[in-house]
Amino acid sequence: MTEKKQEAEAALSRVQKFDVQSLPQTERLGESLNFSDVVEPTKKVIQLFKQIPTSILSDFPDNKLDIILKQSNSFYNTLEEIANWSIENVGDGNAINNRNSLISRVTSFYQGAFDQLSPIIAYAASRTTDLNRLETEARASVQSIRDNTNQLIEDITSQSEQAQNLLEEIRKVAAEQGVSQEAIYFSNEANEHDSEAKKWRFWTLVFAATIASYAIAAVFVHKWPLLTPNNVYETIQLSISKIIIFSALGYLLILFSRNFMAHTHNKILNKHRQNSLMTYKTLANAAGNQENRDVVLLCAAECIFSPRDTGYTKSPGEQSTSSSPSIVNLLSRSIYTEETKS
Repeated sequence: MTEKKQEAEAALSRVQKFDVQSLPQTERLGESLNFSDVVEPTKKVIQLFKQIPTSILSDFPDNKLDIILKQSNSFYNTLEEIANWSIENVGDGNAINNRNSLISRVTSFYQGAFDQLSPIIAYAASRTTDLNRLETEARASVQSIRDNTNQLIEDITSQSEQAQNLLEEIRKVAAEQGVSQEAIYFSNEANEHDSEAKKWRFWTLVFAATIASYAIAAVFVHKWPLLTPNNVYETIQLSISKIIIFSALGYLLILFSRNFMAHTHNKILNKHRQNSLMTYKTLANAAGNQENRDVVLLCAAECIFSPRDTGYTKSPGEQSTSSSPSIVNLLSRSIYTEETKS
């Protein structure tokens, strides 16, 4: 039985590993005599043989091995005959008939092979599937999952308090960091005002130099022949022209310097707001109880959100809004709470 099994295994493997693409031989035989028509039928038969794993051939008796051996050899011999086919071997007169006969043998081979091999294929399918083994493994896997789940539940339960405390700490830190990170908006605003202040400072210096140059030139303008006044009317007209030009240049100088001062003022103001937010966490932690933290929060909010002078225009006697009464109330409440507790 061992020898029969080896022969059947060799024959079956040879068919299963056969290269179907070697059959057409279009270049050697041409378009009219090639065997491209047997490619698909050959694939179908080979697929039928592949449903019999060589690993289970030891389960079959000799009569079943004989069927596998005969079917495998018969089909392989046909394929080998096609691979070696040439007009010289069969003669010109019988070439087309012989070729068609080989194609017909391959095409019709599937039916007979299926009838002979189907019981063997059915056994091979059930043997490789092994439903009982799969059921046992599935039950073992389910039990393993249940055990692991129970262990995970126990671990989660034992660590729930620690996880809750950690979550609270994370929330606290995230809230405090979130407040501090908002300072980036004031930092960006301060940088923009600083950039604008530098531009207006440049133009302020330019116009200051322009006015100084014009003032020097105005001293000697009456000496120019074209602009020398010849009577009182021309003298008055020249004087008025100087006044108008001086006034326009002076107004522009004041406007540019005011813009420069306004942007510088707003840069410092936003930098102060940024520093207030950046130091909020330290002051809040140092405050101790919640009442004192409210005082620190209110002071920071007053510094950030209270309306301030723009530095560009300011009405006489204008006062910045302050929330000092609220701060005093909070301080009084905090002191009263501390005394009550003590």
